Amino acid sequence: TDKTLAGTEVLVRIPKHLLLNTRVALTNLAARNLQVAFYRSSSNWEDRVLATYLLWTYSRKQGIWYDMLLHMSRDIDILCFWPEADLLEFNDKTIVS
Repeated sequence: TDKTLAGTEVLVRIPKHLLLNTRVALTNLAARNLQVAFYRSSSNWEDRVLATYLLWTYSRKQGIWYDMLLHMSRDIDILCFWPEADLLEFNDKTIVS
């Protein structure tokens, strides 16, 4: 990056083959059969495509995304709903801004 990171920001390099996006989902053989018009008629069509792709992957029981789904928590815990006190516990006090 050419920007200075803030004290709470972290820059991570991820291999391209580990990224799941709509391009990966839509170039898959099964996903090509999706009715794209149905998905694109919604403002959140990308979410629909990815959810469908993950469900299809889970039903096939193979591939890297299947392994990821097996290890995902069954409990829903979304960061944006955490209390402020819990979020503050993740601040690294050793980093000087």
